[in-house]
Amino acid sequence: MSAEKSRPAWSSDPVPGPAKGPGPAGPPPPPREGPARVRLERQGRGGKAVTVVENLPGHPARIEEVAKTLKARCGAGGTVKGRVVEVQGDHRDRVVEVLASIGIAAKGVGG
Repeated sequence: MSAEKSRPAWSSDPVPGPAKGPGPAGPPPPPREGPARVRLERQGRGGKAVTVVENLPGHPARIEEVAKTLKARCGAGGTVKGRVVEVQGDHRDRVVEVLASIGIAAKGVGG
């Protein structure tokens, strides 16, 4: 074999070879423009329904306030995961109404 075609099976050389895979992750993408999206999720939750609100505008602290308002108005628990708010149960219509009342454009997506 020629030196060009052979390559070592193992090396203690501290210099790594060419990088493989995607480059370093940059900052997260900004939220999409447009209204907040309200949908229902059941998969991966043991059959329990969860209302998911995505694409909320504003600072993360503002999203926390919106989540607190939604949970109180729906009478349900929930959580904030990044820029996504999850409210336990099927509250799609009520969530859209509450978001409209606090000045956030929202629309239901999915069935």
